[in-house]
Amino acid sequence: MSSKSSRSSKGAQEGGKSIAETTELTNLPLKLHALLEDAENRGLTSVVSWENNGKAFKVHDKERFVKEIMPNFFSTSNYQSFQRNCNLWGFRTASKGPSKGECSHAMFIRGNLNACRKMRVIRNKTFPDAPTYSSSATTGTSYSTPGTVDASDVATQPPSSMN
Repeated sequence: MSSKSSRSSKGAQEGGKSIAETTELTNLPLKLHALLEDAENRGLTSVVSWENNGKAFKVHDKERFVKEIMPNFFSTSNYQSFQRNCNLWGFRTASKGPSKGECSHAMFIRGNLNACRKMRVIRNKTFPDAPTYSSSATTGTSYSTPGTVDASDVATQPPSSMN
């Protein structure tokens, strides 16, 4: 087996190359998209999977996620670092309700890599470690607690800019 074919198993394919092999590795949403497609292709949807018709994802088994999936896409094997990075990119995690544990972002949609490329890390000037949510594609009210949201808000109120 060539080294190229062994590397291509590390991520979803785009244009003959795996996303994990491209220079877009600094874009967490693209890595995450590739990770989710790879998990599905490898039969690991009991560990992590797309949810809500491709508008969210959920880690079902944190231990296996850290051991079997994260090493192929991230330089860390610390789940809390993964969560923090998702928060910095504006992902919201439902904290209760039927969607509890699902992570979503208005621009993170299955099959829409161009939207993932437009996502950015945006930090609040008052609290530099707290993410803000800014996108011309989103409107609505701000959430007061970065990183978590009531599941009922996910479908009705996408995050907006906070200045």
